[in-house]
This record gives sequence, structure tokens and C-alpha cells, in this order.
Amino acid sequence: MTRNGVLPRVFLCILTIALPACREDGDTAPIAGEWDRIFTITAPELMQYGRAFAVDTIYYRYDLEGEAADPEAAFRAGLLEFSRGQTPDGFQAEQRALFYDSYAGFSQIKDGGVYPNRQTSVRVPAGSSRFRFSGDPEKGFLLQDLRDEQSIVARPLAKVRDLQMGLARFELYVGAAELRVRGQRQPVVVEFERLFLPAANSFDEDAVRLWQSRARLFLTVASGAGGDLVLVREKNEVLRPLFITGSGATGDFAYLMRRPADSAGGAASTQPEYNAYPGRFEIQPMEAGAGFTGTFELTGADANTAGACEYELTAVHTTEFYTIARAQSRVASVRGKLVCPQRTYELQGLMRAWPE
Repeated sequence: MTRNGVLPRVFLCILTIALPACREDGDTAPIAGEWDRIFTITAPELMQYGRAFAVDTIYYRYDLEGEAADPEAAFRAGLLEFSRGQTPDGFQAEQRALFYDSYAGFSQIKDGGVYPNRQTSVRVPAGSSRFRFSGDPEKGFLLQDLRDEQSIVARPLAKVRDLQMGLARFELYVGAAELRVRGQRQPVVVEFERLFLPAANSFDEDAVRLWQSRARLFLTVASGAGGDLVLVREKNEVLRPLFITGSGATGDFAYLMRRPADSAGGAASTQPEYNAYPGRFEIQPMEAGAGFTGTFELTGADANTAGACEYELTAVHTTEFYTIARAQSRVASVRGKLVCPQRTYELQGLMRAWPE
């Protein structure tokens, strides 16, 4: 049933698929010890080594009532995570989903967890009795929730980040899609992550070390800005070489995606053009469940947002989100302000953070 004339709760997804590509230029320093194999192993060696890991992440959201410019506007979002691992003994897969509703807070699906990966590959998301994925973020994709009879249909998304070190790869896409629920259609905003790690498997190795000191903020910039802000924090000592993009870089980066004024959220049939403005950011303290502040500086943005911007966010709802492959993280819905040299904007969205 609908509430206030809107669709029932939806899920947010996190997906990652691995393919070879070019890494952005920059200085990196190899990790000494057991983890350096992630960045040094060759393709022939990997075939013999028989260990790899991939995780696919899709985030999406939409407003329930009112205008996004209203700091109290309600929204829904979700998180669906497909992890796949390979060892010489076989293949593993895990799926976890988290839902958010401004009225009801967070809830997690009861089914899911680790299940057999009958595709015998980490390169492709492993389907299950509940979820099926087909396509590709660059060409368009279909994600189906068979139990709740809903799906996400997306045309090709814009790639805003593509990093590679050796065979390891990280990609970030953004764009518009359409949520379809029992005959109803709702435009949604989508962020899609891909991460592939060769010569490692988070299912049977130290998952805490692989994922600690990381965070993601997916925010809608309101007050007429018509855009979305993605902030990525990468302080993990194992994965940091992949995310360092230049001399003195911190491993953090920000992207402001502006939607054309006439996109109106961008249904799948009218995919808007997103313009990415890369930047860097720092945030402190990195704890969901309390207020926090940070700064970032955009490069090549317009006069309203160019230069150093400061933001102040407060967590509205929080929840613990545990997966076997990616350990314990905390997810929070947040609201606040973005203060740039010429304008101040309202922000709202979700944050996911792993412990330091």
C-alpha cells in the first residue's frame, strides 16, 4: 500500500564489479607485508593463486513529500550489498540489504547472508532467490527484488571516478534511474560503486583491517542547487594506495553532480547529464550518531560553490550494519548545511562509516 500517495519503502544498493581499466595519475607507496600482493600480483599469477574479492554497491534515494529545499523534507533510500569471494577451495557470496524511511528509520531484510556462488566467479554479481542483477553501469542495468516485486532500471550512468593499481580497481558512477514497484514508477538518484581486489578474500581474512577507516556520504544539495554531493573517505592502510591520486593527496575526494534544471529527478527515460566537479575533503569526527563538521574544496565549479566549502551535519537516525565479508559499519541519515563562499545550501542524505 502507499502512504500519503507515495510508494512503499525501497532498498538502497551497493554493488561492485571488476573489470580492468586505467588508473588516474598520481604517486603511490606500496603496502609492506602481507597485503602488498593485492597491488603487485599479475594476471597469470592470480589464476594460479586462486584468491579474489569483489563487492557491488548501489545507493539510491528519492523525496517523499515537499521540496528537497525544505530541510525537513522526507525521503527514502536503501543499501544492497553483494560481496563475492574466491579461494582455492571454492567461491562464496553474501547479500545484505538496508532500508531507510524518514518516518520509520532503518530496517534490514531478514533473509540474505552467505550463500553458494554457483556462478564460480567474482567478476559478476551472484544472483540469489531474492535478487537478480543484469547489465552494467556504463551500459545500463536492471536490479530485481523478486520477493517484493520491485526493480531498479537504469540507463548508462556517468563515470566520475576510475582508479587502478595493478589489477585492483575502484569505480564510481552516478546518474538517474527508475524504481518500479507493482506498476508504479518513481524517478530516483543512483550512485554505483565497484571494487575489485585480487589476491585477497575478505570472507576468510581480516575483514576489519580491510575496511576500517573508510566512509561514504551520499547527499542531496537542496535550496535550488539541483545536485548531489558524494564524499569518499579512504584512510584504510591496506587500500589507501589505490585511492591516492597525487602528491600529498589524502585518499579523500568529493564530487558535486549538478542535474539540469529540467531533469526533475531524471526518470530512466530522460537521463540527465551530470557534470562532476572533483574536490578533496576532510571530516572530523567521523562518528555517526552525533553532529560532525568538515570542509572540502571543489575544482572547476561555478562561482557559487568554487573554493572552500564547509558543512555541518547532524545524524537523525543511526543503525549498525554488519556483514561477514565487510565487518561492522554504522549507517546514519543526516541533515545539515553546506556553506560555500557565495551561497548556503541545505543537505540531507545517508552516511556509512567503518570504525577507525
